[in-house]
Amino acid sequence: MFQFDMGNDSVTCSSDPLNTAELFRDIKPYGIAVFTLESILLVTSWIVCAETFYSVSKRLHEDTVKKRCLFIVLTYPIFILISYISVIVPKTAPASMTAGSLYLAIVLYQFQYLLRDYFEGRQNFLKVMSTTEISLASFPICMCRCLPMITMTQANVDRVRYCVLQHAVLRPLLYYVMLLVSMATDTYPSRYDKNMPYFYITLVINLSTILAMYGIGLARQAMENHLHECKIGQKFTCLRLILITTIMQETVLSLLTSFDVIPCLDSGPLANEARSLWINNNLLIFEMFLLLLWARVLYRAPRGSSQYGYTPVEDDTVTARSYTDEVIGEKPSLLYPQVVHTKSSPPLDSYMNE
Repeated sequence: MFQFDMGNDSVTCSSDPLNTAELFRDIKPYGIAVFTLESILLVTSWIVCAETFYSVSKRLHEDTVKKRCLFIVLTYPIFILISYISVIVPKTAPASMTAGSLYLAIVLYQFQYLLRDYFEGRQNFLKVMSTTEISLASFPICMCRCLPMITMTQANVDRVRYCVLQHAVLRPLLYYVMLLVSMATDTYPSRYDKNMPYFYITLVINLSTILAMYGIGLARQAMENHLHECKIGQKFTCLRLILITTIMQETVLSLLTSFDVIPCLDSGPLANEARSLWINNNLLIFEMFLLLLWARVLYRAPRGSSQYGYTPVEDDTVTARSYTDEVIGEKPSLLYPQVVHTKSSPPLDSYMNE
């Protein structure tokens, strides 16, 4: 039990896990309205996701790209579902955090491979990147414009990729450790104390998140001009917002709880040390729904690049060009954008049949 001084009143804040029966027993009318709205958003999110699946399946014809896009869009209703469960059954919060981290790790891998698919494969991707220069100044680590420019060689492409994918490994692993500690001690990872393991685990997770966001920023610089028609810059931003809302927001709320900025009340879900997790899960439902609506617009767009198409690297006489009226009189394919052939190069169909 912990004592908090709230003005002239002394409020006892329970350290026991929040009980579902107590939660609904003390619920207020506005709480019922919020639960009702969240239930509507949960159902609506899966309907929107199903409609997006149908639209993407109709608009995209390449199965690999289609599956990756659908897998990424599914992130939002899944987070809404696990957050909703954590709101209704607060004891499941640590397990839900671990489950969400596992799925997000898979999404990060899928997004990396989706970028290659947009360039029609790894070889073409590396060839395009080899002539691309980016600045090392990127949010959130450093925005100083005095940092040098680098060329995206294969080694640098791999370094940027590792910056992002390290988060896919560390985050679910550390959340699993946090889950084990929570089960062993029957406590919530919501109040930070330097004598508790939660403090150090969360610190490492946040450092990993910052490094991943830095890698995402570098990747966005490298690809935004090449994949403008794919709205790749907005897709990178959407991915960043997932990281911010699912870990950094939780950290801020936990710090506010630790310093009693979010007070412990006499009854209800805020009369518990886990109130920061409960507030965070409520916010996630609304935030993920808004991100889902945005992702629906981004991934429903026709697949294709306005600048680069399928360019076999083994034939130096084939070069990619932008869509212009000078290239061809008819509208080029959205699946394989127009490429320019010299006299010595065979038509594009011959490459696709190989």
